[in-house]
Amino acid sequence: MSFNPNKLTFKVDEITGEIVQPQVFLCDRQLNKIGEIYPVGDLRIKCVLNGTDEISFTTPKNVSNHENPLYHKIKDYSVVFVRGFGYFEVSPTVNDTYTSIKTLNGNSLGESELSQLFCTLECNTNSDMENFAKLHPTEPYISTVLYSDKEEHSLIHRILTYAPNYTVGTVEDTIKTIQRTFSFSRKDIISCFSEIAQEIGCIFDIVVRKNEDGMVERIVNIHDAQYCKDCRSRNVINGVCQNCESTDIGGIGEDTNIAVGTDNLSDEITLTPDGNMKNCFIIEGGDDIITDTVEGILPSGNKKLYMFSPETKQLFSSKLQKKFDEYITQFNNSREPYEKLLEIEYPVSAVRTYADPRNTGHSR
Repeated sequence: MSFNPNKLTFKVDEITGEIVQPQVFLCDRQLNKIGEIYPVGDLRIKCVLNGTDEISFTTPKNVSNHENPLYHKIKDYSVVFVRGFGYFEVSPTVNDTYTSIKTLNGNSLGESELSQLFCTLECNTNSDMENFAKLHPTEPYISTVLYSDKEEHSLIHRILTYAPNYTVGTVEDTIKTIQRTFSFSRKDIISCFSEIAQEIGCIFDIVVRKNEDGMVERIVNIHDAQYCKDCRSRNVINGVCQNCESTDIGGIGEDTNIAVGTDNLSDEITLTPDGNMKNCFIIEGGDDIITDTVEGILPSGNKKLYMFSPETKQLFSSKLQKKFDEYITQFNNSREPYEKLLEIEYPVSAVRTYADPRNTGHSR
């Protein structure tokens, strides 16, 4: 896929010269259209070349003395599709007036999802080299590059292990083999991408779409900001290659914010709420013994706790809802025998003794 920023634009009526407002559709999490949101007022979209696209618009509860059929279906973290701009995750605020109007604000769907996933990773650091030596004592260390067919040595693949539903798309040849040192500790993936983009000089293009077979695709493409088409050098200043003095420059260009609205250029958008919904928490104790004990006690066998509200579960596909309900049923049926096994493996008296600061120096 080639990156085309020109596709992110409002259409202009050739006869009247007026901006044609794009259609806005409410979708489920599988990107299936539920229906068109109509009417839509004060639609504003800010497209950012190397960042998060933003959207805001309003829709009333009542239209011509009839209730808007989608009004009550638009809830927090709803997905909308804007023709010509793609998918966004939005949340409403309600203006409690006579007419009742919902104001919706949100971000492009891919960035919204990846900003909630956190990455811990060492890339080409001393710690990374030491860990590799422990795991492969007889093998030489191989540096991680931005992209490689060998995923264990590919930075983008290593990051996306924290977002397994995303795949790597196009990565331009001029930047594939660039290697740098990065250290990410519980940093959200979008922030990781921003740090890499600033260091390398590249553009991350996150695409969420449905393919011709109706399957949802989540793809991360990486484009070079600028390079010389003649000698492939990336040493370009003011549109001139510093190696061969060519002016035939490829790439995306300078990173700029383009704010567009139906009333010409829009103002900056204030986002409320901020969309920081967490469904997973990682438990860590004061030391490795406590952490390993927690991992042994939890039925899942790991350090992660999951919690989904009824509203969130409604966003699941019917297949996922069924699997989740089956898991909860199995969990509840296994709980009593599991607790009896825990009494044997971790007797209460031992846990109390360890937790007593007078005996171990550890606090509860």
